[in-house]
This record gives sequence, structure tokens and C-alpha cells, in this order.
Amino acid sequence: MYRLDFALEVAGQKINIECDGHEHHHKYKYQIQTDAQRDKWLKVHGWMVKRYSGSLITSRPATIKKELKSLITVLQDAVKPRQGILL
Repeated sequence: MYRLDFALEVAGQKINIECDGHEHHHKYKYQIQTDAQRDKWLKVHGWMVKRYSGSLITSRPATIKKELKSLITVLQDAVKPRQGILL
């Protein structure tokens, strides 16, 4: 079992948002491998994985917010019933 930094479910799609600090996620080779194995397991089990570096989170939070809002909109729009003319 894994602990996720943030977990969302949007329109039936499970999303894991990971906040990766250099100290915990990229300093050691084994941690990079562990993260990759974890991502693979999550994807096999229906999770979409989004990873953001700590430096990006602190320097460009608006960019991350925009990306996640766009993703949520796309997922929500994908399940909306389409209106059209039946022939």
C-alpha cells in the first residue's frame, strides 16, 4: 500500500498528485527507482500520476494550478452527455 501526497477522483478517473522535493525524491538513486515502481503500480491500478518538483511548486504555482484545472475540465467534459440532432 502507498501513501499519496494528494488524491483526487474526477469523473471516475483517480489522480495522484506527487510533490517531489529534491531531498526525498531525487537525491538518491534508490528513491528514483522506488518512485518509478510506485508510479507503475498505481497506473496499472487505474491511477493517473502527476509529479511536480518542489522547485516548480514554489516558483510557478500558477502554472501547476492552470495545468490541473485544465486536466479536471478535460476529464469532466469527457463524461458529459453530448447533445446533438438525432436523424
